[in-house]
Amino acid sequence: MAVAATIVTSGVAVYGQQEEQQSTTPSTSPSPPTTQTTEFQDTFDLENCTFDSRGSNTYFILEPGHQSLLVAQENGEKIELVITVLNETKVVDGIETRIVEERESEDGELVEISRNYFAICKPTNDIFYFGEDVNDYEGGEIVSHGGAWQAGIDSARPGMMMPGKLEVGHKYYRDGSRDC
Repeated sequence: MAVAATIVTSGVAVYGQQEEQQSTTPSTSPSPPTTQTTEFQDTFDLENCTFDSRGSNTYFILEPGHQSLLVAQENGEKIELVITVLNETKVVDGIETRIVEERESEDGELVEISRNYFAICKPTNDIFYFGEDVNDYEGGEIVSHGGAWQAGIDSARPGMMMPGKLEVGHKYYRDGSRDC
């Protein structure tokens, strides 16, 4: 599959360039293994996090108005994904999270809108995923809500979306809807 991506931030398009992010907090991951592992880390030291619904780390931005546009060709269809950090929050499992909307279309037809819930652990700059609400579309009509989940409901827990410090070989559960 050939992939072309455009990243749009505050109305300025950046093509094929890495956007430089400023961080005033040192990046460290909470209790990760110190050696390469084949196991997924599925528990996190969330009790020692001070969560915020705004912020960023090197690879993930939770600032209202930030938008990314991803475009790809798959099986002859043009796939577009517009990711927008909204100026909205939602309390999930007792944590104020930032709502990030994803709109996916195939050949111009809307196929999914999801509202994803994220928060940043300030001491580590790790971004955690607290769930999502999903609307799946066919012919302009909602047909299902597949994949919807929220931390704190039916044993779901937050997952790691993007660590503040990447380490080769470390793997994290991102989707807390799993039963670990």
